[in-house]
Amino acid sequence: MCGTPIVATDVGGIREQLAGFGTIVPPNSPEELAFAIGEVLTHYDRFEDQAGQMSDYAQRTFSVDAMVDRHIDLYRQLSESSIRRRSRRLLGPASTLARLGLGMWPKANSGSCAAV
Repeated sequence: MCGTPIVATDVGGIREQLAGFGTIVPPNSPEELAFAIGEVLTHYDRFEDQAGQMSDYAQRTFSVDAMVDRHIDLYRQLSESSIRRRSRRLLGPASTLARLGLGMWPKANSGSCAAV
């Protein structure tokens, strides 16, 4: 979020997170990683020109407010899903996990403790 030039390996969702900013190298390629770092240091002014745009993008996309808004949208979509309309009781994934999980906890009088 601070606009620092990025060199990263192409694993997981890194490419999507960077959205065209920074330099992506294949995993397990130390030579390409070293070259990319050298390019950033050699052409720092080019990366510096992108710093403001990169920082704006990161703050819009990954800020706490953006995360909370996306979660609220997700919860809203789930609550309006067709599964909920077919039944009065909640049958979503969280409810299913909760029902399955209830059988996994020891009884209160069994003398066992469950860490949460």
